[in-house]
Amino acid sequence: MAMNPLSIELVVSEGDPAMMRLLRMPIILATLLMFYIVMFAAVWLEPVIAPFLAQAPYSLDEVQIGLVYSSSIFTYSAFSACAGAMARRLGNLTAVVLLGCILVAFSFFAYAPLAGPFSLLSPMSFLAQESRTGAVSLAIGSALVMGFGWSLAFAPANGLMVRQAQLGGLSVDQSSDAIAALSMVAFTAGAASGPLAAGGMVEACGNGAIGFQRGVVVCGYMVLVVAVLLLLTSVIVEQRRRGRAPRLSVVAIGGQLIDALDVLLENATESNVTLAPSPPMPRARPRARGRSW
Repeated sequence: MAMNPLSIELVVSEGDPAMMRLLRMPIILATLLMFYIVMFAAVWLEPVIAPFLAQAPYSLDEVQIGLVYSSSIFTYSAFSACAGAMARRLGNLTAVVLLGCILVAFSFFAYAPLAGPFSLLSPMSFLAQESRTGAVSLAIGSALVMGFGWSLAFAPANGLMVRQAQLGGLSVDQSSDAIAALSMVAFTAGAASGPLAAGGMVEACGNGAIGFQRGVVVCGYMVLVVAVLLLLTSVIVEQRRRGRAPRLSVVAIGGQLIDALDVLLENATESNVTLAPSPPMPRARPRARGRSW
């Protein structure tokens, strides 16, 4: 599976100054890492999901496995156009990308949870299903949520990088080709390395079905970590832009997260608040000319 953006012809000269300036911007680097990790996790499923879904309690054949796996592509295709409109309505692209990463991580945690007590490798054990209908329904539901998360994470990301490039002094014409090229590199790297690492990760996490169930949780943690990294990078860059030194202490990080939530929700709140028009002021009646008695 390859979820690459629309192919366009790019002409990027060697040593392009715009590309070098983009690679020195922290938020753009964090966004490119998000592209790579989310794509890595998405394609990670491809070589290992079929043997898992063929076992009990799923017991699916090849056609059914294909339908379960491709259900995430359906929602990704359906909501990609809506994700851009949603990002423009909220006015904060970072918040939309972070929401998409959180949904993707949640879907990995809920895809095939291990039964038993709570643990780091089974954070949603309460969702474990013993019946075939319940297990298949949970897998399909998680795949649908995963596709929706992909659309929120991928669709506004290029706009986020273009906006950061503008803040760094690059116009849209100067940065758009370089950003498209860097995004394609991150997509391709994730799509190539995900299947290569899938088999080894499953073997390292356990034997058979348990290895797959733990492996999808590891993928969820990877997506969650890159979302936190993007959040902290956004907070630090915003503080520097405001002329304040970034605080990197452990105690201050909690405050940064709270400040970040305020920053991320600020535009959304402002965009949804509509002020009632003030009543028109009464006009003063013109004084009649002549002598007043």
